[in-house]
Amino acid sequence: MKKGIPAQPNLSLQCGIDCLLELASTSDPVGSREMARRLGEEHTRVNRLLGTLAHLGLAEKTPDRKYAPGPGVHLLAAMSLRGSKLLRAALPPIRHLMERTGERIALGVRWRDHVCYLFHGGPDEPIEAAVAPENLFPAKQSSIGMVLLGEFTGDRYAISPTGSLAVPVGDPPIAGLAVSGKVSKNRVNTLVKELRATADAIVRIRDASGSGTGLG
Repeated sequence: MKKGIPAQPNLSLQCGIDCLLELASTSDPVGSREMARRLGEEHTRVNRLLGTLAHLGLAEKTPDRKYAPGPGVHLLAAMSLRGSKLLRAALPPIRHLMERTGERIALGVRWRDHVCYLFHGGPDEPIEAAVAPENLFPAKQSSIGMVLLGEFTGDRYAISPTGSLAVPVGDPPIAGLAVSGKVSKNRVNTLVKELRATADAIVRIRDASGSGTGLG
């Protein structure tokens, strides 16, 4: 479901959040001019925003005058995952799904035109290595992104250009659940059923934990 734009959106707040999210998704420290280029904003404005984020502990300045995520970002991430309950609800059903299918499984949410993976791992990997292991990924190239954009194939599932297979989690969808890697045609129906059963289990567990609507 699309949400309308507020009558008077706070553009400064929006730019600040965009700056924080871009910083959090960057693997290496980034300078203020490069950040301004990525955001399509004035350098002076972005420089002030980065300075403010550093003052708040959400960014830290490196010796070469670049910026990296600060300790406040880790606090924000931990509190968000705790409050959401989505990942905690998803881990047991995902573990069972990997055991039943032997497949690599992904759970992700969409942010604008990208997918953020909350989980991406296989049955032979430590569970902690699969939690939030990937950078943002273009939604149009991801089966999870396609599902969350409403681009379904057949009966509410999506197959990406690389052959991964995803179904929505929740109605309306709060996330997407996928078999990562190319899926053979003769396994599509079986894996769709497995994914749907797991998606339903995730929603049941999340709702039983007392969460509200959306990701929370």
